[in-house]
Amino acid sequence: MDLRARLASVFADAIAACDPAAAVRAALAGRSLAGPVTAIAIGKAAPAMAAGAVAALGPALIDALVIHPDGAAVPAALARFDVRAAAHPVPDARSEAAGRAALAIAAGVAADATLLVLISGGASALAAVPAPGLTLAAKVAAVQAVARGGAPIAALNAARTARSAIKGGRLAAACPGRVLTLVVSDVPGDDVAVVGSGPTVPARPGDEVVLVSGLASLRRAAARAAGPTATLHDRDLCGDVAEVEAALRAVAAGLAPGGWWVGGGEWTVRLAGPVGRGGRASELALGCARWLAGGDAVVLVGASDGVDGTGPDAGAIVDGGSWARAAARGLDPAAALAGHDSGAVLAAIGDALSTGPTGINHADLVVIARPAAVVREGP
Repeated sequence: MDLRARLASVFADAIAACDPAAAVRAALAGRSLAGPVTAIAIGKAAPAMAAGAVAALGPALIDALVIHPDGAAVPAALARFDVRAAAHPVPDARSEAAGRAALAIAAGVAADATLLVLISGGASALAAVPAPGLTLAAKVAAVQAVARGGAPIAALNAARTARSAIKGGRLAAACPGRVLTLVVSDVPGDDVAVVGSGPTVPARPGDEVVLVSGLASLRRAAARAAGPTATLHDRDLCGDVAEVEAALRAVAAGLAPGGWWVGGGEWTVRLAGPVGRGGRASELALGCARWLAGGDAVVLVGASDGVDGTGPDAGAIVDGGSWARAAARGLDPAAALAGHDSGAVLAAIGDALSTGPTGINHADLVVIARPAAVVREGP
């Protein structure tokens, strides 16, 4: 298996190891929940998390609302529930309708029953109910203005929460019963108040919020798949994309032949004007391709959810020939970086990493590898 194919295999193995359904099943095992249970699952991992709840709770789970992005696979186990798609990353009328449905279900839970809330990344857009006196369009415009400035996810979700009728604990506030929230994190630091803008955080007295899987899960799974010699960078890669790119360049420069390095996180990209294909993973990958030119290192940057920014790819695998291949096709990779259209160039040269939606959401994975040194025998 060549190095590029092995990198793709490591990414696939890491995704498979981070099954949200298994995380939910483990979190619910042995728990005693009051009365009948109603579930609300929102996010990119919502179908898998809901399926895990069905497996763990069986007939005790009497009703569920599952809100997922377009294109997500829906397990057959959810056939008896209200499963609906909404928009991501920019909410639309479906998102508002889904959010209002979630509030209505929460309000209908009896005082002696339990509301199980399953939250994963993407929930902010998938269930968006504007605060009283505010339209969805006005809310979206205000949040997009913050996003264009390159704000980190915590600041972005704070802007969403301030303009929302469901975020910042307001979903839990609508529920007469006890609320148990299980969270699959996609944010640096795994702050449960930031994931999905915390619709049940801060928790009320008697309620509980449990982190069942975080960003480190993906990195550790990738390191295991890469092998025992892989170096694991178990701190989140954050900050501006240029800062992260510079850090990766230093790592690659010091990587010995045959070496592997695994990291990941959620960096920011400052947007100016229209954006093209891809997102932060593609932009980082194409930026790396520039300094990889002529070398033997290979870099994978992939969004764990399988859809980087505007999509449709998860990211890319770039090597020492990527920049030259783009130029040979008459493409301008530098202009693509400046215009936030990196995904188009990477797809054109065959470097795009395409998986489709994965049902996993642990931000982005970065893996750097160098081929082993070739030992030549004498004559």
